[in-house]
Parts: sequence; structure tokens; C-alpha cells
Amino acid sequence: MSASNFVQSSVTISPVVGTPGTEADPGYDKTVETRIASGPMGFGDYVKLSGEEGCALPAEAADVTAGIGGVVLGNASRGSGGSAYITGGYVTGDVVPVMIRGRVFVAAEGPVSALAVPYVNFTADNGAFRGDTGGGNAAALPGARFIHGAATGGVAVLEINHLGAAVGPTGATGPTGPTGPTGPTGPAGE
Repeated sequence: MSASNFVQSSVTISPVVGTPGTEADPGYDKTVETRIASGPMGFGDYVKLSGEEGCALPAEAADVTAGIGGVVLGNASRGSGGSAYITGGYVTGDVVPVMIRGRVFVAAEGPVSALAVPYVNFTADNGAFRGDTGGGNAAALPGARFIHGAATGGVAVLEINHLGAAVGPTGATGPTGPTGPTGPTGPAGE
């Protein structure tokens, strides 16, 4: 055999190294909450956080734009349910790990670009990610961006930061503080 039989002739620029719902960067500072599924959801789907314990797929644009949610992390021992783009998922009553801060692999329902704002499909309790409004069926997800893009049906890397996203009502205005000292007199005009 000649040496040319062992030469690498091509390189994949963006190899897929994870599956939807898999943590993409273990070294990145992350926060994961444990919630109870209020319905079926797939690994890598976006879910809204509800109450103290629950999570559900978004059913309307406000469920996405409120920024109170995260991405469902997968569990190799779970295989019940899943969406059209994801095999495996959780069913009602399952304990679900939800990443609210960190980097995670997600399925691309439509093409997505690196560093772009992600959109989440909220129709038919979908929770899938895409790079556009999907004809009005997806809403922009605040506090998130794609780190790596993907073609339709591919796997992208999403960075999400929804720490402290839950905002309560604004409290009463506090009292006015004391007046500061008077500054020096300026020069006289002409």
C-alpha cells in the first residue's frame, strides 16, 4: 500500500457532536432546574416554566417572549414521546431537567444561523427552534442566541440565559434622598 491511501482528503467544518437536549459545553457556567412535565415534550424543546414546579410547551407567543423558560435536557434512559424532529422525550408527570442558563444542542425546525436570535414555534404545543417567524407561528426568544447554525432538520447549539427572568410587580417608589451640596460658582459672562 502506498502512503496516499492513508491521507485525509476532506474535513467536516461543523460536525454534529451532540443530539438535541444534550449539554453542548460542560465547561460553561450553567443552571438547570428540575420541573414536572405537564404534557409530552421532546429532548431539546423549549418549555415555559409554570408555578413552582411545572413546565409546558409554549402555546402562544407570550409563552416565548416572556423569557421565563428553558430547554429540556435529554436523559438516555427516557424514550417515551418526542416531537417530529426529536426521538425521545418526556410524558405528563415525568421529572424534567430544564436548562435555563447554558449551552445546549437543539434541533432546527428551519435553517438557523450562528449568532442569530432564535425563534420558538408555539403552535400546536411545538417548542421547536428556527431562524425566522415561521409565517407568524414562532416568536423571538429573548436572552438567547445560536452559537452554531444548522440547516433544517440539523442540530444547532443554543446559548440561553434566563436567570432571574421571572420579574414581579414594580414596588412603590422610595423617598427622595437629601439634596447634595451646591457646586462652585462658574466664571462671569461677558
